Amino acid sequence: MNAPRVCTAAVLRGTGDLRIEDLEIPDLGFGQVLVKVRYSGVCRSQLMEFRGLRGNDRWLPHLFGHEGFGEVIEVGQGVTKVATGDNVVMGWIAGSGVDAPGTQFRSGDGTVVNAGPITTFSNFTVASENRLTRAPSGLAPDVAVLYGCALLTGAGIVLNEMNAPQNARIGVLGLGGVGLSALMTLISMGFNMMRKLWLMMREMKKFRNVGSQLFVFLQARSKVVMVRESMLLTRLFLKHRFLIAHSNCWSGRHSNYTALPKH
Repeated sequence: MNAPRVCTAAVLRGTGDLRIEDLEIPDLGFGQVLVKVRYSGVCRSQLMEFRGLRGNDRWLPHLFGHEGFGEVIEVGQGVTKVATGDNVVMGWIAGSGVDAPGTQFRSGDGTVVNAGPITTFSNFTVASENRLTRAPSGLAPDVAVLYGCALLTGAGIVLNEMNAPQNARIGVLGLGGVGLSALMTLISMGFNMMRKLWLMMREMKKFRNVGSQLFVFLQARSKVVMVRESMLLTRLFLKHRFLIAHSNCWSGRHSNYTALPKH
């Protein structure tokens, strides 16, 4: 397909001011790639930006979104990692390839709209080469989008941050994209899946009227309890390290999990 010169995007104009606008797509710079966005995830960090909870936002107005799946439409000079027609995962973690800077779009009223090295809340986006990874053949698009943030964040918390002893009680709060990814990683490290499923089904009924969010408590030797959110219950059950992953959206590493020390 011919490279488009206009895209439709969600533009954050100010705190709580999100508008759908048509924007002029700039010419690609060195190391930049034009991608047709087919799927995008929504991370809690974007909700925080929208609500003005991440401090002074000096880049307004701007695009956002940092996890997606799409098709390469055009590549700029210096790009060798992907080619036109490739299906790619878009993510916020910098990988191999050119580390291209952000870009600037222009709205119909002439306003300059900023964008970082990766944005995904639009039908077309300009991305840095090192924020793209060619998707394996056969990977479903609605699964591939999770590799942009949720799977990497959930698994990364367990593999790189948790550092819990074998006899630790581990809590996963919330079973959204990040929570499920953390849970699957924990299971892959030796927890008994069948035992968990049985206990989760039983305990979910027992605690269905307490609080608003789901807990999964994992302990060595496959002891699992699923309950509703309650700080009292967390202190009763969790004696070592505590891991939090929000369930209502896919969360970013920098703002939405906490590993508490032993207490």
